[in-house]
Amino acid sequence: TSLGNKKMSQLCFVFCALLFPVLAARPPNVVFVLTDDQDLILGSMAVCNTTRHLIGKQGVTFNNAFVSTPICCPSRAAIQSGRFMHNNGVQTNRCGGTDWQRGPEKMNLAHYAHQAGYQTFYAGKYLNNYGFPYVGGVKHIPPGWTNWFGLVGNSKYYDYDVSDNGTKVHHGHNYHKDYFTDLLANKSIEFIKDTHGHNADKPFLVMVGTPAPHVPNIFAPQFKDYFRGLKAPRTPNWNLAPNPDKHWLLREVQPMNSTEIVDSDLTFQDRWRALQSVDSLVERVVQTLKDIGQLENTYFMYSSDHGQHLGQYGMGWDKRQIYETDIRIPFLVRGPGIPKNVHLDNMISHVDIAPTILDMMGIPKPTQMDGVSWLPLVKNASSAAHKHVDAHWRQDLLIEYHTCGGNEKHPVGMCGGEHGRTPCDAPNNTWSCVRSIDAAKALNDIYCVFDDDENFVEYYDLNTDPWQTKNGANTAPPQRLADLKKRLLEYKLCSGEKCFNPPATHSQTLLRLKKDNQCLVYYGHFASGFDTVGMAPCKDGMESAWIAEKDSIRNVQSGHCLNLNDAKCTDGTSISQYWCQSEGGNKMHADDFVWDAHTQQLKSTICPGKCIGVQDSKLELAPCEAPSAGGWSNVWKGN
Repeated sequence: TSLGNKKMSQLCFVFCALLFPVLAARPPNVVFVLTDDQDLILGSMAVCNTTRHLIGKQGVTFNNAFVSTPICCPSRAAIQSGRFMHNNGVQTNRCGGTDWQRGPEKMNLAHYAHQAGYQTFYAGKYLNNYGFPYVGGVKHIPPGWTNWFGLVGNSKYYDYDVSDNGTKVHHGHNYHKDYFTDLLANKSIEFIKDTHGHNADKPFLVMVGTPAPHVPNIFAPQFKDYFRGLKAPRTPNWNLAPNPDKHWLLREVQPMNSTEIVDSDLTFQDRWRALQSVDSLVERVVQTLKDIGQLENTYFMYSSDHGQHLGQYGMGWDKRQIYETDIRIPFLVRGPGIPKNVHLDNMISHVDIAPTILDMMGIPKPTQMDGVSWLPLVKNASSAAHKHVDAHWRQDLLIEYHTCGGNEKHPVGMCGGEHGRTPCDAPNNTWSCVRSIDAAKALNDIYCVFDDDENFVEYYDLNTDPWQTKNGANTAPPQRLADLKKRLLEYKLCSGEKCFNPPATHSQTLLRLKKDNQCLVYYGHFASGFDTVGMAPCKDGMESAWIAEKDSIRNVQSGHCLNLNDAKCTDGTSISQYWCQSEGGNKMHADDFVWDAHTQQLKSTICPGKCIGVQDSKLELAPCEAPSAGGWSNVWKGN
């Protein structure tokens, strides 16, 4: 018996020596839980105890994680594509229409993960218009996702449709079968177990988009008595309204009355109740990874698509604003090689998520992605090497927003929830900001420019005004404002590798094209995929800022290029914008025009002798010798 045991031990040793190198060579898995509308500044992570314990204390927490834009669909497009909204084309909750599908979606993070041999699973909210007929319905499954359980439309908890690998499935009001957050936990666990059981040698990517804590916050019944009587934090800017020194919307918003205050507080309570189910989801998924022996071989990330205000400046709830409540997000990560219970002050952005996930998988960053991987930061966080990486990390980043609400008849847009309605947006609430944190220079500020008739500027030094109560645009050091104005333009012009530390603007030819006392402007995006352009009164906004590139003319605000709608070269053919040719996908002749500085004309590159002419403020193809095609001038003087 002793001899037999000895032989068995020898066999086991040989078997294990052969087996373990194979197991060790398996690439790591990645799990990403993305909540909806979860704030950081107002304390929502305080009620996510399990998540903080299982992810944060077992890994790294970023103290300065920021959105690239504080609105659902554009932020999610940035996460999937690794690109700012001015480069991925998704600027509003209309989600870019089918041109998003023909362009950046084909180059999303799942596409590269699947190419590298990963089994991929998406469950939950994707983009706000997902599953709608005009974007392909539920049969459309974004490239790279081998398993798909996508919510149709915006966040819901009951009575919703999902695309279950291309088949529409309806869920009703039964808590045990239909409550969406719990169902996402069940589906994710099912995928992980099935994948491990049938393809134990293949790594997996799981991304879960929870509905919580987006309004209407319908919480699970067992949490109905939680947080009763709690009030939203009474921060120094809570119910501070009106604000004559801030942009137009905040000048119009009045203080909440007693009923609106109650509605805001009830929304706050419901948010925390709804998050209890997310906390349970994280716990169950972590336990599943542990049960199959893959917890230590899995990167697990937790974050939100943007933040949320709850009573600040008199607005009961929502996002879309330039302030810290809306642009800061929780971000926690654990995984192989990541030290435990570390907090980092480095600034990270939504656009960094896709390249970081690919880096976790050993996949080089695609050149079109604007973000960079922060994996070296977290892996070196407790070592001397971290100081070297930290010294070369960014000290500022770009945050953008394009208005989604309000109209000429009702300029103050209203947003609803489970408790009433609140002011949230306006037609002139399009803006771009540079957010800076540089400890070495004691800088902690934000500079924002609105694309409105005023080109309104807001500036806050958060060292002295952390709750952004007083706009410092008229009192800040002039040189600091000038530097930030220049830096913002550099960011708005950036793409790909140049977005980590954008180059000076003198490296590009900037245009503001004037003709007959009007300027060439970008009007907006439509579901057809085309952007409208035309002539309008000149002003110093991004919508009238253009970049003359080697073979195209690109708008700074939209990131799209001037496009000839019909390549037959017929006089009178209308001009619009579309994806620049470098995007790939369908060739829509979007690189058809160049700026000829000698003749001061917008010349076609595919229609000999043709230029852009103007007729009744509309752009059309015309012979270059025609009066309508002449008279252009570049009046660029800066933003």
